[in-house]
Amino acid sequence: MLVNVRLLLKLICILSLLPAAVFAQGDSLVVKLYQNGAPGFKNRRNEPEKGTNTIRNVHNPSMAVFLPPKGQATGAAVVICPGGGHVRLVVKSEGYAPAKYFTSIGVAAIVLKYRLGRDTLSPYKIEEHARQDGHRAMRLVREHAAEWGIDPYRIGMMGFSAGGEVVNMVAYE
Repeated sequence: MLVNVRLLLKLICILSLLPAAVFAQGDSLVVKLYQNGAPGFKNRRNEPEKGTNTIRNVHNPSMAVFLPPKGQATGAAVVICPGGGHVRLVVKSEGYAPAKYFTSIGVAAIVLKYRLGRDTLSPYKIEEHARQDGHRAMRLVREHAAEWGIDPYRIGMMGFSAGGEVVNMVAYE
């Protein structure tokens, strides 16, 4: 029996992406970082975000909370900061995909959408606003730890590229 290797590889790639697509749209709890909008720049609070897999124009920072099944939960959690050069957030591959992996091993995953300092016409400063959003996310995860089944002493933070810079600023302040 002859097997078309290219066709088989394409099929495997497509099928492997389906769970990530379903997960990204699935059951997550979206929590705003600031109930009355982010501090400052009130005139931009009503502008919508742009994009789905890659997001721009973030003026109302939020986090998507993905919890593992109750029987698999370890009590650990990780806040994930997607990268994108502070121009965009690559949430699909650097947010939802890692979140899927973490929840599969019993770790709660929180994908942070932080304000972008280099987006077109952005009024934000990376060192001030993105850092502030990172701190706020950690604070909110600790506040909701009992409700979400998280041990407040087992919360970590990771980031990709520009998201790693946000993690660095949070860790060193």
